[in-house]
Amino acid sequence: MERLQLDTMHAPATRLVQVLCVFGLLNVVLAELGLMAGAGFSPEVGVAFAVMLACAGGFARIPAVGPRALVGLVFLFSFVIVLLGPPAAWPHVSGLALAGIILLPVMIIPLLVRWWVVWILIVFCVVLVVILTMVAEGVPAATRMGLYFHLLLAFASGLMLRRSRADLVAHAITSLESAWSQANTDLLTRLLNRRGWVRHTQEVLGRGREEGEELAVLFIDIDHFKQLNDTHGHQVGDEVLAQLGRVIRTRLGEEDLGARLGGEELACLLRRSSRPAALRFAERVRRDFSARNAQYGSTISVGIAMAGAEQDLGDLMARADEAMYRAKSLGRDQVVLADEVCAGKVVGASSHTASQKG
Repeated sequence: MERLQLDTMHAPATRLVQVLCVFGLLNVVLAELGLMAGAGFSPEVGVAFAVMLACAGGFARIPAVGPRALVGLVFLFSFVIVLLGPPAAWPHVSGLALAGIILLPVMIIPLLVRWWVVWILIVFCVVLVVILTMVAEGVPAATRMGLYFHLLLAFASGLMLRRSRADLVAHAITSLESAWSQANTDLLTRLLNRRGWVRHTQEVLGRGREEGEELAVLFIDIDHFKQLNDTHGHQVGDEVLAQLGRVIRTRLGEEDLGARLGGEELACLLRRSSRPAALRFAERVRRDFSARNAQYGSTISVGIAMAGAEQDLGDLMARADEAMYRAKSLGRDQVVLADEVCAGKVVGASSHTASQKG
């Protein structure tokens, strides 16, 4: 759907570019014919240019690959005919004018490809005209070799500058990505930090309201985390947090978000998620985390809030936080849906109780 809308938006622009391209080709041909007339050439030579113009116009409008290739071959054939015209028939024309007339059709080709090719071919044509003019005017070979050497150095310098520019751009992009990651990512869990969470969830919630998506916000808290730090040390606490981050990253979809909001509090936003899907996600995270941290007896309590049509992020987080505290009050190691809190129901509760965990 997004691709269709994009194509629809670009269709008028594409047609405009095609029209401008054809008019540009027409101007080139008219200029060529005028230059030929001023130099005293026979008008029959313009037939090849007319064929090239027709091929160029058809090439811009034909969408199929096969016909475009055929038209392109006819265009190139006409181009060769122009270049191989008998120069002996134009003895009264100077070498510079002759080179300009023969090489001018080259400028038609880049209009069918990409604009950056235009500049490359302009430089190529200028250099070739200079070389042909020097040969026609009898410039000494030593002088010509000096020019060729300078052209070679300029070409090599351009390649090095182009490579350096590419490396600079790549380094700049990498630096920006690294800076963005450091500013928006929690290093311990490798999830978003609070800043990145607020920035991204606002965008996702806005799109969700426009498209009528079902969204779920989960508030996750590690049970007895302070006791874990006091008993086993902060290094174990960091290890448990990192483990929870890995579990969440493994379960998140490509369009979902996960974040560490601070301390042992984490959050997730699930796009296009129904209530059953959000409950399944939370239960899988709860089970996986408990299984991987059985040696420390670590568990999590999860609260879920489904996004309403007009609810903002603060309201959703408050409802999910309330559901999470409800899960803790009911014994921890449980998943509670915010809509069930008022009814006193608990969804996905495990058999563990607070007394069993100490």
